[in-house]
Amino acid sequence: MNLTVISLAFLRRRRLSGLLSVCLLGFGLGTIDAVLLFSHQLRDGLERNIGGIDLVVGAKGSPLQLILSSIFHADTPTGNIPLDEARKIASRRGIHQAIPVALGDSYESHRIVGTQRSYADLYDASLSEGRWWSSPLEVVIGDEASRETGLSLGDTFASIHGYEPDGHHHEERMRVVGVMNRSGAVLDRLILTSVETVWQVHGIHAKGDEHDEERRGHEGHGHEEHGHEERSGHEERRGHEGHGHEEHEGHRSEMDVLKPGPLSSTGLELTAMLIQYTSPVAAATFPMSINKNTVLQAASPAFETARLFSLIGVGVDTLRAFGMLLAFGALLGVFVLLHEQLSELLRDLGVLRLLGLPKEKLLGIVILQGVMLGSAGSICGLVLGHVGLAVLNVFLSESGLGSTGNVAWLPIEFGVLLAGPILGATAAFAPAWGAYRTQISPIIAGD
Repeated sequence: MNLTVISLAFLRRRRLSGLLSVCLLGFGLGTIDAVLLFSHQLRDGLERNIGGIDLVVGAKGSPLQLILSSIFHADTPTGNIPLDEARKIASRRGIHQAIPVALGDSYESHRIVGTQRSYADLYDASLSEGRWWSSPLEVVIGDEASRETGLSLGDTFASIHGYEPDGHHHEERMRVVGVMNRSGAVLDRLILTSVETVWQVHGIHAKGDEHDEERRGHEGHGHEEHGHEERSGHEERRGHEGHGHEEHEGHRSEMDVLKPGPLSSTGLELTAMLIQYTSPVAAATFPMSINKNTVLQAASPAFETARLFSLIGVGVDTLRAFGMLLAFGALLGVFVLLHEQLSELLRDLGVLRLLGLPKEKLLGIVILQGVMLGSAGSICGLVLGHVGLAVLNVFLSESGLGSTGNVAWLPIEFGVLLAGPILGATAAFAPAWGAYRTQISPIIAGD
């Protein structure tokens, strides 16, 4: 006799109760699975978006807000910092690299980040088409930002002051000169450009810009006296790709605003500065020195994200406990279902005994029903867990904490898959043992 067929026949007699047990177990295991997936995704996303940044320097305020706004682009900045102060810090010993960040504008809810090529290098960014920016008002757009805004190579747009869609539109129009490949990091949602672009659209004209543009004009065509003629020269060079100027413009012609040069720092500001140390030793003294001896604030991404994860961890633990409570409720449901079913099945089981079915197989039939219910609950839970996380990512995508890719299957989920059958077998063992020890002859004789 096929025990699976017999077990299914018994379960069909109580479809509603069985379905309720499967759903309850599925919701419980699904909640646990979604919590496991979200915890893994959150930790992985935090580490990936930090991108090797050791320290963030910005205006005084909340350290966590500084990290969220400058790295994850999920909060408003704490303020601006003077460029001359940023230059002093960037020139200190122990700093391997300092990357400027200028924020404040957006386009269709995607933030525009004024920075340098080294910022994109933090995430090993590459271009799917076009080139990197080389002049003010040129931008390179992330993969997700390109898809959601509809911007593509050669398009122009006017940025919005602030991060609200109904904000003030700037008069200057920016032009897309490159589109980045998908990186799986916050970079996918951003629009990158030079720091000079952010200054220019806000009406800040840095002293020394004209000299620098004139110098860049000499590299391609010779001396041009007016800024419009210089930009015209850039356009002409872009039309001659065979001359090899594209790579040079994309890498070397950008100005490092943190280094002394033709650009005067008087009156100019940045939003933040991302720092990498030359050695871990600097982490012991550098942040404290900035916080105590300057008007700026230094925040450690590693420390602040660990604090953020601990805060979120309270909610994660609560959800995990809720999932375990649902799973325990499903365990009781399976037990009650099989226990109530046992009295009705004893006569059928007695007939099976008369037909020669051993007592051990009677035990197996009842336990197998629990395993079937538990397995169905596990499959249901895994599906619900992944669907739930995918829905959650839609709401988290703008915060920098969600994933823009497919939700991966984790090895730990095999534990969730096995939990259902084990719970089902455990719940079924007591009714199965009762069926095993029941004397069938009095029941048959009573009929």
